[in-house]
Formats: sequence, C-alpha cells, structure tokens
Amino acid sequence: MPSSVSSGGPGERLRADVRATGVVLLLCAAAGLVLAFAGSGPLVPRSGEFAASEADFANYRSWPHVEITGGGDWDRTLYAHLAPGATAPYPTGTIFVKELRNPRAPGGVDVDAMVKRGGSFGASPNDAPGWEWFGLQRQGNRVSIAWRGTRAPSGFGGYAGSSGVTCTGCHAAARAQDFVRGPVDTFGLALGR
Repeated sequence: MPSSVSSGGPGERLRADVRATGVVLLLCAAAGLVLAFAGSGPLVPRSGEFAASEADFANYRSWPHVEITGGGDWDRTLYAHLAPGATAPYPTGTIFVKELRNPRAPGGVDVDAMVKRGGSFGASPNDAPGWEWFGLQRQGNRVSIAWRGTRAPSGFGGYAGSSGVTCTGCHAAARAQDFVRGPVDTFGLALGR
C-alpha cells in the first residue's frame, strides 16, 4: 500500500523554511512596535486618564487660537481645546496645540501638542505631572501622531533637530501655570469668558 506520509523533498522543506522565516519576521516586527512605544507610557489609559487619539487633533485649527509674532522665524499659533473657565491646574482632557513656523521643518511648520492625560501619567521627577507631549504631522487636512510620551524619542529632540531641548525642560519654567507657557489668558476672550 502507498504511504500517505510525505517524503519531505526539497520543495516541501523550502516551503517550511519560508513559513518559519515569515513567522520569525512577524514576531520581530511586533517586538519592535512594543519597544518603540515602551518609553512613551502605556497606550491604554489607566483609570482616570485621557489618552488622546488622532481624532482628537483632527480639527484643531477650528479651536480658539492666538498668534504670537515678532519672533522672526519662530512665530507661532497656539490653539486651545479646554473647558470654558478652565485655569491652571488644567482638567484632564485639556489639549494645547502649537504650530511653530520653522524654515528648517518639513513644510516649514513644527506641530506639537500637550494633552492633560491626568492620572499618574508622567509621575517621574523629570516629567510634567499629568501631561503627555505629542509631535504631530499635517498632510493637507489630515493630522497624524508622529510620536507621543513623556519626552520626544531620540532624533526628535527640539525643533527640527535643534539642540535637543526637551518639552518638559522648556515648559518647566511655567510649573506654577501647570507647565503651560504662553498667553493662555487670551483664550478667555476667544471662549467668551
């Protein structure tokens, strides 16, 4: 009687090797994604935290905003998504977006954000407690998250690869205002307060 067991010829062994290589590559890619986000805090919010998504930034240009000019290449527009009457310390879910005109940046504009994630996020001494920092990218009307976390990843230090000033390092000067720099009081006029 003929045997139903394969002899394991060269073609079959090659297919098995290709399948095994594919599985190993898939596992390596998954591990790389986990490591890429390991330093940026948990992607799933803990109880009491707000984890912003790209949808939360989609229409930021329609929010109340203020222009800050006179900085030469560093003019900026600040956008705020906050509850009417909100002041420091800001409530969980508050979002500030900054467009910084920078001739060295792709498209001439850096887009950064800070989101009050709340809870125990950013609890180390070198962090801004409760705040999560974001690097955003605009393509037409689409906004995507380039990075997020308690600090920018390696290679994103500072504006368009500048000296590596960190988000928290710059905003620490505004610790008494819950790490929010800029003319936030002018947003009261835009919000009708």
